Amino acid sequence: MPDRKTVVLAALLFLIAIAASAQTTDGPPPRAGDTVAWYTVRSGDTLIGITTHYLGSPSLWMENLRLNPQIHDTRHLKPGSRIRVVVARQLPKRNALVDRVARRVDAKPDPEPWATAHEGDLLKENDGLRTYEQSSADLKFDDGSHLTMTENSLLFLKEIRPAQRRPASETIEIIDGQIDLTSRPKKKAAAELHVLIGATSISHNATGNRPVATRSRKASGEKAQVMVYGGSSVVASAGKSVNVGAGMGTEVEQGKAPRPPQKLLPAPALVEPMAEPAAEATLRAGFAWKSVPDAASYTIEIFRDAGATQLVERATGLHETSWRPSALPYGDLYWRATAVNKTGLDGFPAKLVHFRSAAGLTGTVAEDRGARGNIDGAPPLAAVRLIAWRDDGNGIPDDDDVRASETRTDASGRFTFNGLAPAVYWIAADSLTIAPSNGFNAAAASESVWAEQTFGSAGAQCAGESGGEAVTRTNAGPCVGGRWAAQSDDPRKLSTSKHVVRVDTSDPAISTTVSFGFSFNVVDNDDDVEETTAGRSSQGSLRQFIRNANAVAGPNAMRFLPASAPSNGRWTIRCATPLPAVADRGTTLDGVAWMASDPGRPRTVATQQVPDLEVDVSGQEDALTLAAETTISSIALQSEGTAIRATAAMNARKLNVRSTAPAGVAAIVVDGRGSSIDQSAVDGGGRATAIVIESHAANVRISNTAVIHAANGIVIRAGSSDNSLLRDRFDDISGTAILFDPGAARPARNRISEAEFVSVGTLAGSTGKSSSAKAGACAYDDEAANRGIATPILFGTYERVPAGLGSLNGKACPGTTIEIYAESPGNRTTARFVKTVEPDSDGTFRVLDVIASARMLVNLTDKQGNTSMFYASEPPQAANGK
Repeated sequence: MPDRKTVVLAALLFLIAIAASAQTTDGPPPRAGDTVAWYTVRSGDTLIGITTHYLGSPSLWMENLRLNPQIHDTRHLKPGSRIRVVVARQLPKRNALVDRVARRVDAKPDPEPWATAHEGDLLKENDGLRTYEQSSADLKFDDGSHLTMTENSLLFLKEIRPAQRRPASETIEIIDGQIDLTSRPKKKAAAELHVLIGATSISHNATGNRPVATRSRKASGEKAQVMVYGGSSVVASAGKSVNVGAGMGTEVEQGKAPRPPQKLLPAPALVEPMAEPAAEATLRAGFAWKSVPDAASYTIEIFRDAGATQLVERATGLHETSWRPSALPYGDLYWRATAVNKTGLDGFPAKLVHFRSAAGLTGTVAEDRGARGNIDGAPPLAAVRLIAWRDDGNGIPDDDDVRASETRTDASGRFTFNGLAPAVYWIAADSLTIAPSNGFNAAAASESVWAEQTFGSAGAQCAGESGGEAVTRTNAGPCVGGRWAAQSDDPRKLSTSKHVVRVDTSDPAISTTVSFGFSFNVVDNDDDVEETTAGRSSQGSLRQFIRNANAVAGPNAMRFLPASAPSNGRWTIRCATPLPAVADRGTTLDGVAWMASDPGRPRTVATQQVPDLEVDVSGQEDALTLAAETTISSIALQSEGTAIRATAAMNARKLNVRSTAPAGVAAIVVDGRGSSIDQSAVDGGGRATAIVIESHAANVRISNTAVIHAANGIVIRAGSSDNSLLRDRFDDISGTAILFDPGAARPARNRISEAEFVSVGTLAGSTGKSSSAKAGACAYDDEAANRGIATPILFGTYERVPAGLGSLNGKACPGTTIEIYAESPGNRTTARFVKTVEPDSDGTFRVLDVIASARMLVNLTDKQGNTSMFYASEPPQAANGK
């Protein structure tokens, strides 16, 4: 029997051998880079807890289970048992993924030079990333951390440490600009985020249940700014540190300790565009938000994505609560606003709002009061309706185009179309909705006015200079009459809309603007058709200008800009009915033609006898009544009755008036005080009187005017005084050239000077009592016209000289002015003004160098302006009888 001790020893050696065998038994091999060791299980151990103890993360517990296939319950390990565990792992170096880039972003893979960054690029330690203006970039780390760089930022990745026994860690150095950091690790995981700005360090510790959201910025003056929106951060500088909690921020000057944390401002409430539930917001006039108390400025950011990683536009330092970008790309976008406090710290950004940016265009409508083809500094026109028509592809504004939108101008004359699909559009202005910027006269109806186009922006359809096909402006400038000067606007259809501008909104980088200029004072055609619109005449016509002038407050001066070629050297307007009476003071009717393509240049060289504009009015009614102070010039006016009846002051110049009225009718009737006619021609048609100065008129001046082909030339009615007839020419007057018709109220102080008479019946006369004052005396007869002032008298002898000239002696009242006229032979009287003489103190005067065969005519004017009738001498006889 074997020895007992020997048996026990053998058994012990057997167990040791078994144990040794167990230790060397081949199991699943470890992963490359893993260090595996034996671990003796203690009471309460779990496989997850053991894994976390050695590796700092529970994520590898499945790897430890693989190494121990005998374990069936990872939460109830047998105390004292030995298991294989990974006690160390050599992890691969971590990378940062360039997840998104917007516009221009560069990357610098160390040690390579800077190059364009692309989505999907991997950055490692010591690599750099930079953004440019209106650009952004988004980085992602495998621990769940997320970094967004705004525009004009530069950073370097200083350290990207993998997690093992300690949390994952990233260190980023900001060289310039700002970054937004967010970290939300997986459950029970942790991450350390470190940011360096110069000598300032910012540390953020994030866990699965305590995420971090911060913004760090290198501000002006080398300052570091830190804003914490979630979690907490530790900011350290100059040996000092502060804890910055959520909703707080701090600022650090270079080399100094951090300032005490201060509360961040709340997020602004967004107003426009603001998406309503189940609705889509569309960008209209711009962005608007509500003010935040204590805000020094605001920042607006627009992104392509809901994650705010693809920056489209960023505006800082805004002091108002609204903002309009110059241009935005079309499509779905997101925006937010942030309030900034006085120290420059950003408050909480507003929640991103989705909106759609569609093609938009803006424009203005202004009043070109002077019809100069320019709207620089012009007053705006409010409430003007504009219609956008989308072109069907043929490039012609016709009825196949689609009506896309409608809007009106605001008080500043601006209008905006929003939500248009990118396309070619025709923008039509409804001229029937235009009201004058000056407002209306009392009792004037807005339906009576009609403005005409004078200016258009690039793309405007404008009538040609000779009235041909419309041309398209390549740049802004004069656009008289819109598409057709001779046709009125009908905005109900595009094919009949007169005021149209072509715009192309397909390129969002091109800012699209439209401008119109309209004037109530332009006449651009010779049409005289009454429109179906009540109270209006043909747009751009003379008749409509008078309607405009009567309704629009303030002085209104006509400007003739014909957009058609003349006929026989002039433009003729043929009116079947009398023109409207001019009823507003300060109106000017001017027929000088100016270039429609260049309204600052005259179109022709007009003369006194041939004005550019002729107006021919049918019927024997008064063709034109001036019931308010009016200036009228450079117009030829023909009528079958009285051409002009001025019941208020008329200032006429360079007129050519002709009437074919019967006897007893006057071509021009002046019944307004202070009227004047200068450098004109008035034709009575052989039967009518040329000009009548009525009883209510006074201080009328008719000068340098031809009075021709009339029964009587100028008739001065009873009571009309203080008038002046200066340097006028009377030609082919069958009756009296200057006739006083005194009635019960004798005219007085009417001056006649330097006239010329050609084939007239009588130079001057009166229908009333002849003066009884003795010729040559200082005498008056107040029962006669012009106080019946006595005429001069001529007498004396003729002395023959070699030239056939002689002299006459005369006598007149001292202190008067005597005018000498020489008569020419003929069936009627023809006389021309020769000279003026002053009588001596005894009243005598002498006329030298008279023609031997001529009869001389004289009159005189006293200091009060009374001019006498004419005295005619007999042909002088030679004193020696030869």
